[in-house]
Amino acid sequence: MDPHRVTTHRNSTQLRMILPAFCHLAAQLAIKVGAASY
Repeated sequence: MDPHRVTTHRNSTQLRMILPAFCHLAAQLAIKVGAASY
């Protein structure tokens, strides 16, 4: 078993979990900035 491949798989799994949360946070931030700029 290739350790590098295992690490890459683990990172991609974390990314799949983190990315939606990050997008959600970014959207909330954009809404707040948009509301503040009005």
